[in-house]
Amino acid sequence: MSLISQLGKLSDLVYDAAEGTRSWLDFVNEVGRCFDAVHAVLTTEAPDRGTGMAEGASHLWVQYQCGSYGGRDPLMERAWRLPRGTLSLVQQIDQDPVLGNSEFYRSFLAHNGLRHFMHALLPQGPGRVAFFCLTRSNSQPPFSPDEIEAVEALMLHLRRALRGMASERRQPATTLFETSPYGLVLLDRRGHAIGANGRARMLLDTLDGVSLKVDFLHLAGIRGNPEAAFAAHLGVVGKPVAFRIERSGADTPLSALVTAVPDEWRHHEAREAVALLMLSDPQSTSYPDAAALMSLYGLTPREASFAQTLVETRGMRPTSDELGISPETARRHLKSVFEKTRTHSQSELIHLLVRHPAAFVGQSAAAPEVLQRAS
Repeated sequence: MSLISQLGKLSDLVYDAAEGTRSWLDFVNEVGRCFDAVHAVLTTEAPDRGTGMAEGASHLWVQYQCGSYGGRDPLMERAWRLPRGTLSLVQQIDQDPVLGNSEFYRSFLAHNGLRHFMHALLPQGPGRVAFFCLTRSNSQPPFSPDEIEAVEALMLHLRRALRGMASERRQPATTLFETSPYGLVLLDRRGHAIGANGRARMLLDTLDGVSLKVDFLHLAGIRGNPEAAFAAHLGVVGKPVAFRIERSGADTPLSALVTAVPDEWRHHEAREAVALLMLSDPQSTSYPDAAALMSLYGLTPREASFAQTLVETRGMRPTSDELGISPETARRHLKSVFEKTRTHSQSELIHLLVRHPAAFVGQSAAAPEVLQRAS
């Protein structure tokens, strides 16, 4: 098959994967074969940090395993420095006066026989990028000018498809998956993370306790029964498994549960999920937005702000300090909010607000419409 024909087939796969009729793994497998690569990688939904590894949902074509490198990767740093959407091409790396003398090359690339590289970071919505990579070994020829031109043309289709995916995600979230009060991660039977909702992505982006390492979910400092948890990743869930994930940057660990995935979430982007990881951050608090509180309970704007701040601070004095109001004004607000919400204590009010379904609508979702009672 000619390179032009292959490019047409790959372009179709790009749009099919973006629409969910095929998977990104299908695309990566085909692009690895077409360009005779030993490694092909596409990582989507990676935070645009400007340095380090691109950590997101990864899809790999691997002809042979070479492990991972824990130090600084100058090839990735080079790609980060280039404008987004620009191909970073390094061929015959052993002849490069800088890269060829780097610790990364001597201790990792040379040891694994890797010599020719294409890297690109593609824009994927605000603050996010996709990472695309093709690698050849020292027993293979460099990428030809025609192959390089074909990859640059393919990148244009990738950018367009990824931009369309980002635009769809910016539309109001209406599914239970997106509006869940928990961070949700879908796992296939090999333990790969194949989908996550907004709350889970925020936790993954912090790289504290839970993160994506290439294409596997990495859970740090697990307490409880990690063996059972990881068995669940492989689709042998006998019953839900609860555990805690320690965090270095927080006083409290994340609460986690691995369970069988509901049937309605089993198929994601043409891949099958077998397990669901549920994450909860005890330090994160959700509550209805001010407009919903005003419509639901007839609160004034100041009372709505007071109620939200009380939920966050869990105390009258810190609420007064946060809002810059006197203790007397705070007590008047509290009395009025009690009357309008039909609650009788701070704990009862907080329980009402944090458990209200309107609290679970994601920040990017449309505000819920409030039905008015018949008078």
